Amino acid sequence: MTNELLHQHFLERRSILSGLVSELIDLTSETDRADLKETAIGLLANLNEPFLFVVVGEVKTGKSSFVNALLGSDICPVAPDPCTDRIQMIMYGVQESENEISPHLKHIYMPNEILRDIAIVDTPGIDSIIEHHQEITERFIPRSDLVLFVFSAINPYSKSAWDFLELVSDEWKRKLLFVLNQADLASEKQIEVNTTQVRQQAIKRNIKEPKLFLTAAALEKNDPEHSGIKDVRAYIRDMITGGRHHARKIESVAESAMHVLQAIVVGLKDQFGALEQDRKEVESIKKRLKSAQKSSRREVEALIARVSGAYVRLSGRLLDDFESELGFHRMVSRSMSGLFKRKNSPESFITEINTRFEEDLSREVEAITRQGADHVSEALVEALRMLIEELRSSRNRTSGRIDLAAVGKQREHVIEEVISRLRTFLTQDDISTRFHPSDISKMDPKAAMGGVLVLLGTVFAVSIQSAVVDITGGVVAASGMLMAGSALVWNRPRLVRKVRTRLSEEGVRLEEELRERLASQIDFIFRDLKSRFTPFYQNVEERGEKLVALQGAEENLSQRLRDAMRTFHETSNEKL
Repeated sequence: MTNELLHQHFLERRSILSGLVSELIDLTSETDRADLKETAIGLLANLNEPFLFVVVGEVKTGKSSFVNALLGSDICPVAPDPCTDRIQMIMYGVQESENEISPHLKHIYMPNEILRDIAIVDTPGIDSIIEHHQEITERFIPRSDLVLFVFSAINPYSKSAWDFLELVSDEWKRKLLFVLNQADLASEKQIEVNTTQVRQQAIKRNIKEPKLFLTAAALEKNDPEHSGIKDVRAYIRDMITGGRHHARKIESVAESAMHVLQAIVVGLKDQFGALEQDRKEVESIKKRLKSAQKSSRREVEALIARVSGAYVRLSGRLLDDFESELGFHRMVSRSMSGLFKRKNSPESFITEINTRFEEDLSREVEAITRQGADHVSEALVEALRMLIEELRSSRNRTSGRIDLAAVGKQREHVIEEVISRLRTFLTQDDISTRFHPSDISKMDPKAAMGGVLVLLGTVFAVSIQSAVVDITGGVVAASGMLMAGSALVWNRPRLVRKVRTRLSEEGVRLEEELRERLASQIDFIFRDLKSRFTPFYQNVEERGEKLVALQGAEENLSQRLRDAMRTFHETSNEKL
């Protein structure tokens, strides 16, 4: 019976639009627009809300029988207690039940398929409504799709009924339908007179061209052709559920849905703008880190050059001392005195000049290392401070007028996490007390990365000093072997050449080893440093992917909604 009362075109339109609005609700959830989601939910509720029929009339005019006949199902209880003043709203429910809403309103739920599309407000006698009219006039009349005034075809002159009609008509301007029921009980003369009187009373109350039907609800089951119900159904289907009123309702919902989508478009545009700024920020960070790494490498090269310079200068002095001590008189004197004093022996001389060489080189290298580490640290700290300030500014910058929950709102948290990581990188005092310089040279370099700036001077010192010790130790060993034996005077030129060659070779090895060790330290530092920006990089990438997906979903939904609106518009002027 519902399909006979509700126009099929309307049901089809509503079904299509319901699906689109449901997708719109999902989209508003993904974009975290609580305000738009609430609007979309309201649109869906409005669209799928059952047609609300409010039935009013005097007691014993056959209101309930008329509604049951109209819907083709026993929805309303027949012959209610004429003394009750309770308004009954009859709606769909999975099982039959009742719910007391107020002293004057009761909800009745019934598992009747008709009630999925139609809700009935069945009122008691007009006198009771007038006495408690606020309940129905404020709660139901403004939402109603049709107000059915049911009169007795025998006597439609109840003052209370017409007083209530004025209240409904003047204040709410709802669609009204007049029904003279129980026509099977009235004479032709009564029907003629009463029909005329009802029309005149309606016109008198500013209701132009009132629509009036004669019905005999009691005949619907056995003699439907003479019950008049069929004509009422046709009118409701053609003029109410299939007419311009509800076509406009569907169009209005579609237009409102399009407005919601346009608001989402604005939000996405803002987000893409913010994303572009963050992408530029990512590129800026990468360039700054690359520049800082190049600068650190240059400082390391300068440090290596200074160490190498000190080595060349001090090894030259060592060679001069060595060569001068190989003179004939000096060697004879040392050999003779060595017979009595071991400390004047050639071996003691070698130990003496190498010890002096080691001590002088270590002392200069320490000063050079401290200065070089300070330069690297200062440049790196300054670069990081600038990055932190930029990130702070970026964090405080709005990420668009509209944030997105899944991605956009994580942005501030992610930036704060990166800033915290950088601060840890810059301080890490606890790490500086956890390790000793002698430990660092034995460690996996990655293990020391947490406190690189605090430990940078120590790390450089250990790397350089250990290299210097290896080199000078080699020189001592080589010199010792060369000085061992006899006839040194006769081999003096050859020995000098060998020492010179050895010192030069060890100088080259020192430079290569320093470059390898310090470059490795710098690379470890910057790998660790770059990894601290990873959450921000990932957030920007994820937001980009999410925004593209949301944009695609919005464009797809917008196109389908426009297609539906165009179809609705093309048929809006047709008689459905």
